[in-house]
Amino acid sequence: MIFPHTLEFEISSGIASTLSVSINNTECFCKTFDPGLHKESLSFEYEYEDGEENNLILNWYANGDTAAKHLIVKKLTINDTIINTLNCVYEPQIHQDWWDSLSDKERKTYEHVIYGNANSHYGWFGKVYYTYYTGKNVASTYTSNNQLDRLMNRKTEWVLENKNDAEVPWR
Repeated sequence: MIFPHTLEFEISSGIASTLSVSINNTECFCKTFDPGLHKESLSFEYEYEDGEENNLILNWYANGDTAAKHLIVKKLTINDTIINTLNCVYEPQIHQDWWDSLSDKERKTYEHVIYGNANSHYGWFGKVYYTYYTGKNVASTYTSNNQLDRLMNRKTEWVLENKNDAEVPWR
């Protein structure tokens, strides 16, 4: 299954920075941005397996650091399915020397800012992980390997090849 992807984002940094997008450890996009504000919309395709868990990773990094920076993920769609941009894991790259220089109170404040609901706004270089499943039709959601998600009653993002096909295996 080859699915089209669209990612709309805003990136700003006081120094040159690079954003790479990878799916299941395959790099699909990489671009270095000059200092300043950039609003981008990128499109690419990726081939998926039926009923498999997938990981899309945004890796934003630079040689050096600057206080004036942000990455805003505005929209992520896969095969015309909107992916919830709030349902992700954010792993910021925090310089240990700076972190160690903070007081306990300042650390608690920054922990809330960094790891709280960032609302798809990221102020540190680092990685953003999105996990979702892909399938041919609704039947894939019942025959996939996501039993742990079902057991934990965790909301699973599904991207289907044929969204209008509501057939299930027992009909």
